[in-house]
Amino acid sequence: MKNKRKERIEVTYLKRTYTKLDMRHSFNGVFVDKLGSRVSTDGRVMTVAKSDLYEGFEGKIVNPKTNQPIETEFVDWKQVIPSVNDDSIFVQKNFLSVKGFSKIEGFGIHITNEIIISPTYMDLLEGREWVLMINGKNSPIIALDPTSPSFFLVIMPMRFDSMEKTSIDLRDLTERSCLTVEELEARNNLLIDTVNELTGRPKRELASA
Repeated sequence: MKNKRKERIEVTYLKRTYTKLDMRHSFNGVFVDKLGSRVSTDGRVMTVAKSDLYEGFEGKIVNPKTNQPIETEFVDWKQVIPSVNDDSIFVQKNFLSVKGFSKIEGFGIHITNEIIISPTYMDLLEGREWVLMINGKNSPIIALDPTSPSFFLVIMPMRFDSMEKTSIDLRDLTERSCLTVEELEARNNLLIDTVNELTGRPKRELASA
């Protein structure tokens, strides 16, 4: 018997971030952008990937359960993706040894002093290294795994006044400080290049570590 082909990491993330609930049909599948990107979202976190998944369904949303198109319009996904600017902060995070936090309800996870994300997203980040681009406490966070630049995540941060319980500070556990300035800058620019390529933005905006 032949071994089942391992699913590509970007496809796995696309299938993990669409909503399985029958609440908004545009969130019930993977959008096949006409320029080649694939996008899925549940309204709180979004995956944008370079993939040939569902080739031939350009401009359509495809339900991964049925592999059939959904007859509705997708959201304006490019509008929610922040651009790099003078206020952008790049943070290196190592979640390789961070486990189990996705099961903690009612808490927030500190990424920086002002940025808190829901533990719901932690199962997407656990077990991988990420470079994060942050434009402010109310702006979506862009997350890229430098070892897999075929996709990136867009994560909505939590509001401080929406938290019901004490937050958990993972900064000491997740900071990655052993990289050189050149390595940090290369990772930052890889994030920018990937975002620009998959959104059709101008190819080069330089970051500094």
